[in-house]
Amino acid sequence: MVCSWCFDITVPGAQEEELEYWEKKANSHPGTWIHKEDVEIKSVNPTSIDPQAFYEYVVMNIAAAIIMPTHLLTGIQVGRVTGAEIGFADYYRDVKDNQELDESPLIEKLYKTILESRGRTWKYTIKWNQIYVDELAEAEIMLKRTQAADLALNGTKGVGGFADGEEARKMYNKGQIKLDEKKKIKHKVAPPLQPPKPPTKPAKTKNDDIYEQDEVTKAMIAKRKEAIAREKALGEQILKEQDENV
Repeated sequence: MVCSWCFDITVPGAQEEELEYWEKKANSHPGTWIHKEDVEIKSVNPTSIDPQAFYEYVVMNIAAAIIMPTHLLTGIQVGRVTGAEIGFADYYRDVKDNQELDESPLIEKLYKTILESRGRTWKYTIKWNQIYVDELAEAEIMLKRTQAADLALNGTKGVGGFADGEEARKMYNKGQIKLDEKKKIKHKVAPPLQPPKPPTKPAKTKNDDIYEQDEVTKAMIAKRKEAIAREKALGEQILKEQDENV
């Protein structure tokens, strides 16, 4: 028997119950047959199976189980650095939120119970180790925190603001913080309007030089205009006399 691809499963010494089991399996898979031991099967031009799809399925399930980006689990691939770095920042932020919002209260409650049972009180603060962030993601975070702190302190275009200098620094260092709702903040106001400025002398152009010429130059220009007028009048007189003589 010849096939392009196939699996050959041998069950030595199969009993009647085992045969019935494999017959049911064969019926649920078209193209499956059951043969005796003396049948020879040859595979011609077999088609290889790409394991990438199965590998990605396993990796995705592992990443989903431990709540971790796949590129962090498998490593950054060349050409995907930008997207991976953004994923890193999101992942580290989620881990930090889980530590501070979920795990810290549980640990604190556990230790409080243990200490109170021994007549002691809880006087500690849980501080997690700094989570590593790559330089590009760290620069983006610093930029966003700077913009948020500046807006909270100075408002829009230097007007408004709802936080003081100390709170703005905490925003830059820690990100989102809880502000005191009853704290009075002196809001920045817009600067007073400046009085209108007097009209300024228009800019000087090259044609304005004629009005600033000295007397000698003006006299020469006047004489030149008179000569041009005389030459024009003389020309008109000559043309008139020629017309009369025709």
